[in-house]
Amino acid sequence: MEDFMVRFTVRLLAVVLSAVCVVSFTIPARSAQENLRIASVTLSANRVPAGSPPVTGTVTIDHPAVSNSTINLHASNAPAGTVPSSVIIAKGNTQTTFTAKPGNPPATTTIGITAMYNGSMKSASLIVEVPLVPKVRIISLNPNVVAPGGKTLVVVQLNTSAPPGGLHVALSYNPASLASGPVSATVPERASATDFWVTAGSPPNQSTAEIKAATNQDTVSTTLTIKGAAPVTPTQATIIPGRIKPDATGTMRVNLSSPAPSGGLTVTFTSSSPENISVQPSVNAASGATSVSVSVQTARAPKFGTAYITATASGVSIRAAVDIVR
Repeated sequence: MEDFMVRFTVRLLAVVLSAVCVVSFTIPARSAQENLRIASVTLSANRVPAGSPPVTGTVTIDHPAVSNSTINLHASNAPAGTVPSSVIIAKGNTQTTFTAKPGNPPATTTIGITAMYNGSMKSASLIVEVPLVPKVRIISLNPNVVAPGGKTLVVVQLNTSAPPGGLHVALSYNPASLASGPVSATVPERASATDFWVTAGSPPNQSTAEIKAATNQDTVSTTLTIKGAAPVTPTQATIIPGRIKPDATGTMRVNLSSPAPSGGLTVTFTSSSPENISVQPSVNAASGATSVSVSVQTARAPKFGTAYITATASGVSIRAAVDIVR
């Protein structure tokens, strides 16, 4: 019985030791593969034109692969560029390559390319460039408020440099009576702006005019403000002769502060003693006129003395005296 127990114990110990040896042999290989990490992701170029040939990418791990290892790949902003979903690093190697294909995005786009394995990841960026199409970005005026007939310097600025041969910009003004300038301008090659002068019209009241600059790509506009013209008013009035007998005529002359505006200027007249001396109610000063004249008429049997004729325009009145004598 004792001999049987000794043999059983020895055999059980041998089995246990054998199991321990098997376990200690297989653990190191499994741990090495599980500890593999992505060390880096690099690209043969980090900035390329849209639609250009593929870029070569390289994935590097931190130690040789114990077995063939599948590395997952992902590209952000996929329409701008693509990568394969995965690559394999062969057993014993630390690197593999892949191709990143640039797309044709509508605008310059940055793609993030990420390699992932066993919870570790590294990324690299690829910028896919789309050249800007030259077009008008802004129109500026200096000044943007002018007096009637004044000038403003217009600067047309592009979003990028003009192409070889320059960029033709069509110009228009609305209404044309309030702003006038060249019908086109050219931004010189490799320049990003050009300028020209615009002359304002002479509106009776404060007004605005729209200035437009157009290329084949777009149209941009801005607004010019024109101050209203100063009102034209009477400044001096005289009656010739200064002494008028009964049943006689004379002439009243009224000087204006500035030339009458387009369309003319209405000047009204009143007499302080209409029963003794009369004047027609109004006269229209022609456009550009600097004075206006009107006839005065004494009655056949007037009351002798001094009378006054008043001229009014743009809310301003002025009067002249005349003596009615025997």
